[in-house]
Amino acid sequence: MTNLITFKSVIFILFFTLDYVRIQEPFSILFERSGGFTGISRSTAIKSDSLTIEEQDELKRIIDEADFFNWVSSDAEQNKVTDQFRYSITIEYGVEKRELILGESEIPDHFRPLITYLVTKTRTQK
Repeated sequence: MTNLITFKSVIFILFFTLDYVRIQEPFSILFERSGGFTGISRSTAIKSDSLTIEEQDELKRIIDEADFFNWVSSDAEQNKVTDQFRYSITIEYGVEKRELILGESEIPDHFRPLITYLVTKTRTQK
């Protein structure tokens, strides 16, 4: 009987603790901004294990709000506009992988925070 109670206690504690344990799934991002008037390219590679937990959470939130893995671009949009920036974003998250290449004029509003975050990373990377 004592073993049964101990076993139930361990199971209860385990399930209770799982609510508070953060299981981080690794992700990586490759980003490049090219084109523009000067044609200078900037790029960065981000791996989740190089970020703090808070940075990982922020970036995941931004990716989720952009609906990166589900968003479908319109074929009617212009693919080439002279002197505009072009953005290449590849995100691997768990088993999902997606690459998007967008011109400045094609970026929907809900993608702007992701683009801003990644451009900032290219500027602060040494």
